[in-house]
Amino acid sequence: MEMSLLKALLKNISAFINLSCKDNKCGGVVEKYYVKGEQVIKLIKLVLESIVNADVASDPSLQKEFAGLSQSVDELGEVLEDSHMLVSKVYFVLKAESLVTKVQTHGLDILDLLQSREGLPVELSSASLEVPS
Repeated sequence: MEMSLLKALLKNISAFINLSCKDNKCGGVVEKYYVKGEQVIKLIKLVLESIVNADVASDPSLQKEFAGLSQSVDELGEVLEDSHMLVSKVYFVLKAESLVTKVQTHGLDILDLLQSREGLPVELSSASLEVPS
């Protein structure tokens, strides 16, 4: 059951990365927040893929963060996809900025938990993480 949360999160991340906002299809402020979210999510995805079969992934604290991150990624994707339906750009920016911050916070919390439990693979130390292109 615990592993399925992580796999579901990875599936949500892949769905976000494949949103129609990719390749300048959204334009303007929507694309800006898509790129901002995508950069963070791609880094987190590297870490999550490295622990998908590790025992540390079943840790209850990590499970809580996986669930929170999954929800934030889903919400960010929905806001980006439905941006044309939102009342104002101001509301969109506030909502998108808040969700990107939540994604970043959950990602950092996951990294902190992995480092404290020595579950972060050496090749994924914070010094070695780079945004994939």
